Amino acid sequence: MKKFILLLLAMTLLFTLAACGQEAQSQTAAEPAETAAEPEAAAEPAEEGEGEDDGYLIEQPDLSNAPSTIDENQQALLECFILIDENVQPGTAGGSLRAAAAAASLLDWADAGELSEGAVGVVMDYIASMTPEGQEEFEAKLDAVEATVELLTGKDSKQAEEILADAGMLDSCRFPWSSGAAANFDALMAAMGRRSS
Repeated sequence: MKKFILLLLAMTLLFTLAACGQEAQSQTAAEPAETAAEPEAAAEPAEEGEGEDDGYLIEQPDLSNAPSTIDENQQALLECFILIDENVQPGTAGGSLRAAAAAASLLDWADAGELSEGAVGVVMDYIASMTPEGQEEFEAKLDAVEATVELLTGKDSKQAEEILADAGMLDSCRFPWSSGAAANFDALMAAMGRRSS
């Protein structure tokens, strides 16, 4: 009797494992077909007005290959603009603190980085990849950051220290920045067409 029960349990276990193996194989076989269909769906352009209220985020460029296509200086500047795009939210609670953090990062780049056509081109390509609505939102974010940069690089260094301390950036940024940082920032804004050169 014991042998019969053991044999019955062993056969049940064998059938269970066989069924699990077939299910895994059928799922694995189905995945490549689904993956192959995805690029076609992504390639279709969205119709005007489609997806606006569906909660879709603005599509950002894929930066996984960025280090091999752009230099470190361009990558550092692009990261500053991604920080602005993803974190700055003018008119919201904590918006000025986020703008201060983004402004400090941008001034750090301006103090140590080099303004070049390539660096400006990478930023302009990033902005061009946004939807028109996204570009409009980004301009408002950049306005907030630019206003904060003016406060941080102004004559009142005590006010700048307070702003940076409130944003938690006083010890992690290069403050006080050199006069070259403000000039480099102004040149960047002029190269982007945001002010006359």
